[in-house]
Amino acid sequence: PPAGANQGGLLKYNIPDNLTGNKTVTIEFKTKVLDNNLYATNKTTNFTNEAVLNYTGGPESKSRATQEVKSEVISKRSLGYNYNTREIEWEVKINQNKMPLTNVVVTDIIPMGHKYVVDSSIIGTDPIVPSYNENSNTLTYSVGDITDEKIIRFKTKVDDITIFEDNNTIKVTNTAKITANQIPGEVQVTADRNINNTVVGKKGTYQSGNNFIDWEVTVNQNGLEIQNPVLEDVLQEGLSLDTASVKLFKAERASDGSLTKVKGVLPLDENNIKYNGPSRNFEFHFNNTIDSPYILEFRTDIEDT
Repeated sequence: PPAGANQGGLLKYNIPDNLTGNKTVTIEFKTKVLDNNLYATNKTTNFTNEAVLNYTGGPESKSRATQEVKSEVISKRSLGYNYNTREIEWEVKINQNKMPLTNVVVTDIIPMGHKYVVDSSIIGTDPIVPSYNENSNTLTYSVGDITDEKIIRFKTKVDDITIFEDNNTIKVTNTAKITANQIPGEVQVTADRNINNTVVGKKGTYQSGNNFIDWEVTVNQNGLEIQNPVLEDVLQEGLSLDTASVKLFKAERASDGSLTKVKGVLPLDENNIKYNGPSRNFEFHFNNTIDSPYILEFRTDIEDT
């Protein structure tokens, strides 16, 4: 039977008598979503359909069914941050429902303080060259006509390293949007990447029964250029510094930001270590400019109470 136009319509099935009686009759059919505000955007819609059964000598029966229809034309996420290159990798998926879309354009707005890594873009496994407007820090991918899902990946780099000057978690937000002939207006999504930054970090190690605590201080995780840094540590009452235990190591940084000691203790002298016993104030002086990460180790004795 013919269906209605854009707003749906009434389908009427006349079931022959020879198919009734003790037999079960199953009717299957399909409906199509026609409103591009529902199927060509990021949206989930519930559609309800009602069936009514009438037959001679019996009451009318009704039944309803609801189907969820999820449309997603664009999504975005961050795949990771490399502490050594200071690069963030991003992924943009388009046309997850595999619809015919024509004249597809994906635009990505890179946040201030970051820049595009040239030649880092791929679509699927193939290189793609976007148009890059450095003034607006915007990437434009002319994807064209598609009937399948496409995945675009690219990298951005932290350009403003002043964001690493304090201990904090840096939140980087990146915005992408898509347009196509079938999409009403444009659809926009965002993704975040948190970068944990540690200019100085400290942790202690204690085993039950010992009369001392070992400490490890990580310095300059992101390898900034810092002139003559001084670490100051006021020890808790009841602790005293074992000055002979102070050791400094250069550190290697993995791509995930973790630090490990480089073998070989760096030479130190009395100009590096300043300790005031009564005030329990410990200062460590690098006495030069550093531009890489370090690990400082020392031990504190637990005083008798």
